Amino acid sequence: GIMMANRFLRPLTVAWGLRLQQRSKLSTGACTYKFADLYAINHQNLPRLPIPDLDQTLDRYIQNLRAVIPESEKLKHHEKNIETFRREDGPRLQKALIHEDQKPGYPYTYIEKHWDDMYLELRCPLPININPGYSLQDEVGQHSQASRVARFILSTFRWQKKLMDGLLEPESPPQCMTQLGRLLGTAREPHVGRDVLRFYPDSRHIAVLRHGQFFRVDVMSPARDAMLSQEGLQAQLQHIVDRVPPAAAAVPGVATLTAQDRDVW
Repeated sequence: GIMMANRFLRPLTVAWGLRLQQRSKLSTGACTYKFADLYAINHQNLPRLPIPDLDQTLDRYIQNLRAVIPESEKLKHHEKNIETFRREDGPRLQKALIHEDQKPGYPYTYIEKHWDDMYLELRCPLPININPGYSLQDEVGQHSQASRVARFILSTFRWQKKLMDGLLEPESPPQCMTQLGRLLGTAREPHVGRDVLRFYPDSRHIAVLRHGQFFRVDVMSPARDAMLSQEGLQAQLQHIVDRVPPAAAAVPGVATLTAQDRDVW
């Protein structure tokens, strides 16, 4: 097919030292953990995820089967195989799983590595199959698309700044926070057979997609101690909206590649 070379542009680019839009300073506080160690250290001393009992696991599996398979020879065949597994291979595999869970470091739960393998080795296109979607309630009042998106972006950056400064308060009851450091600044890079995750925690910008075209917008200062005001960010987003009319969507962009099998592109 035809692919247009997309461009990473900076609309309304202004040097941080001569910023026309007002910057908002970010407050600091008492640090309770180190962001660099968040993924590797259980700083809340939480217990490991318990491994379910084999018999209980198989019993629940049988109950789930009965809910979707009516009484038939097929169900009896499944139940027979489950009981064979319970007597023969099941105890050995359960013991191996418990032994694997005793190792320090990654994987931090008995399912983490298996989940990562499943997730990164899926070869189907990411849109629809993998990527999440969100349904947001409409706001009361007149707010433009650029205004609403600007508020979302700035709120997200404030949360990330708080996380990286070690100021994010634990939930009650405490929950594992190790994955929080990878929610932002993470890219899934396509590779043959298995994708690779790349982490960029120090990123200061966002990528804006508009009808197949990509734009880079710097949100934070180089020292990560200040960010664009809502008005300044809204102006940059509105500039992108005005610059790329809907007619541009007729030209395929590089984002179209994500609709293809992971091994292909």
